Amino acid sequence: MKRSIMALVIAIVLIIAGIGGFFGYEYTHQVKTNLKTMYLTTFTNPSSIQTFQLSVMEQDLRAIGLPVSIQLVSPTVIGSYLTPNGTPNFVGFGWFPDWPDPVGQQLIPITASFDGGAIGYNMAWLDNSTLNSLYPQIMFETNLTQQMKQVVEAYHIIYNLTPYIWFPNPDTYFFVQPYVNNFTYNPYDTYFYNMMSYNYSYNVNGIKAPTDGVLTDVAADGAISPPDFLDPSVGFDIEDGPLFTAVYQQLVELNGTNYLQVVPVIASNYSVGTGTHLYQNYTFNIRKNVTFSNGDPVNATTVWFSFYRTIVMAQGPSVANYADLLFNSTSYEYTAPYSIPWGFEHAMRYVYNTTGKPSWMQFPFPTNYSNTNASNVKFAAEFLANMLSHFDPWSNATQAALISYTNQAVSVPGYRPGEVSYKVDMNTIYPYRFFLSDIAEWWGNIADPIFIDSHGGVTADGTNEYIDASGMPGTGPYSISAIGASLSSITLVSNPHYWGRSYWANNDLPAVAQPAHIPTLILDYGIEHSGRVSGFLDNDYQISYVSIPYISSIAGASPYSSLPLSSFFKNFGANPGVIPWSMNTQLYPTNILDFRKAVVYALNYSEIEHPYYYNSQYLAQNYIGPISPQFASYYDNATAGLSPQQYNITKAEYYLNLAGQQGKFFVTLPNGTILGDKALAKKYTVLEISGLSQFSLFEDMILSAETKLSFMPFLG
Repeated sequence: MKRSIMALVIAIVLIIAGIGGFFGYEYTHQVKTNLKTMYLTTFTNPSSIQTFQLSVMEQDLRAIGLPVSIQLVSPTVIGSYLTPNGTPNFVGFGWFPDWPDPVGQQLIPITASFDGGAIGYNMAWLDNSTLNSLYPQIMFETNLTQQMKQVVEAYHIIYNLTPYIWFPNPDTYFFVQPYVNNFTYNPYDTYFYNMMSYNYSYNVNGIKAPTDGVLTDVAADGAISPPDFLDPSVGFDIEDGPLFTAVYQQLVELNGTNYLQVVPVIASNYSVGTGTHLYQNYTFNIRKNVTFSNGDPVNATTVWFSFYRTIVMAQGPSVANYADLLFNSTSYEYTAPYSIPWGFEHAMRYVYNTTGKPSWMQFPFPTNYSNTNASNVKFAAEFLANMLSHFDPWSNATQAALISYTNQAVSVPGYRPGEVSYKVDMNTIYPYRFFLSDIAEWWGNIADPIFIDSHGGVTADGTNEYIDASGMPGTGPYSISAIGASLSSITLVSNPHYWGRSYWANNDLPAVAQPAHIPTLILDYGIEHSGRVSGFLDNDYQISYVSIPYISSIAGASPYSSLPLSSFFKNFGANPGVIPWSMNTQLYPTNILDFRKAVVYALNYSEIEHPYYYNSQYLAQNYIGPISPQFASYYDNATAGLSPQQYNITKAEYYLNLAGQQGKFFVTLPNGTILGDKALAKKYTVLEISGLSQFSLFEDMILSAETKLSFMPFLG
């Protein structure tokens, strides 16, 4: 810049400042920070507790001079956070494992670099070389002792890097009428309607069981919204749990409240492999005389159909839960949206070569054997979907040969047309100790091929609209009998043909699969708060829910106020989930470790915990994430010697001061104290004259032509 121009700029500034001073205006003050606004981002429609916690967080961070603001966005927006630069500095969410695996379902998804952002749920974009080399081993480690050591190593790295703030995990509870017996809950299947029964002799304060044998549930597992879909291979929301658990069944299921154990249901027994194939080659023997509610039979071919249907549909449940187990996630990166069970291409090639090479089985690229060839995978997926839509291995030799091929995800070994087999093998890509827990969830559902083929069939990378909206026959103790508009209510009735009755009578069935005791269930979704309160108080609803601030609206009201709280308030403690607030480790300024430490120390956790108290009882759990304390053997080892997050404003200011020096920023505390780069702070002033805009003046601006042009309009 020419000296004459620079002099003109300075003169203009001095003239304006002088005029302001003559009229008594305060014309300069220190800029409080050079940081841009950072957003505390979380989902829209937060609960009253979440709203309170957000305000505490915002207040506490502003108290150390950070320019933060609350930002509420839709799940779609959070799902678009696929790059570090596209992800806000702070994102709050809840993470719950799909099945009980503390490593593959908690530790890895929110701390692995390959699960960055919405790809997994590592919203902190943590990327550490030691973790990157450790995680491929730890996920599929079959030696428990070795896996424990690896978890401890990973935990200490994560703890020291401070990528997350761990908010309290609230208890899970329900209001259940005191005459309902055996209300059993686990956080994966939620609660079991078939295990409930009525105590018709109960009559206290006029509270007694309805004589019509109907149970009305308005809790929806606390989600208070209808299911997303009625097809268990598509539905993937928490509110789906009670419905799917009542209607559909799996080979094995979680054992009631002991969700770390599985029990055989459709299968009579199973083995998990031996030697080098331990936890990789599973064999299931199917119970005989198992039927769907419409009478259609279940055997080994049904199991093959069910798993391959779920995988080729490539919806959320299968893509999220069978990757690198029953289908190859690496090839899926190249072939998406098409997904096929691992080994099915090999099965097709084998059958093609041994049955005269029919043209309708020839791949588009027959000499390309790569599982990343998108054209071949699409062909195989569409071939499989068509086969499943016309499923008939009982008389079709080609189909029989395909399902009997052994080197694939699921196989019915030695199967021949006309046979009825009750033995099925499942082979995972990698050995995996928690595979049984995975298939114990509703995406391991056993589905009726006869019904599906007569109601729209199977589509590769697609859903069956009829089953999504209307459901299908299951093998469970209940069946769907009526559906309200937009799934607003669903009526279930006891399955009169339930196959498990005879097994139960002979003490040969786990409790979770026992026959239904209550004839009719009405699942009423979307009932507003006042309705959930009044309906329970009037004994119209047998299961209800209100959040912690409103517990007294039921517990403190007649006729329940005179009853023991535990007789109708069923508290199961915190579920095995975590509530993290991520700090983006690859975005300024949360990419500075001392900055993240400052944020952790700045939060008043007593205030954050306050809404979880009811009558002096703390209805939540504190922890050191990312593994929850419910996985005690892993958690206790991993957190030994580590201290929980704590509020310490002195340490918050100390670390923020260090971070500012490292990151070339400064902040100003409410008392005027400047933390961070104090030399830089002196260069920032604000010129403020009544009726005019604010102008930041510092060396770079005075030395720029833009500054000259900014001031000149005020001369005339």
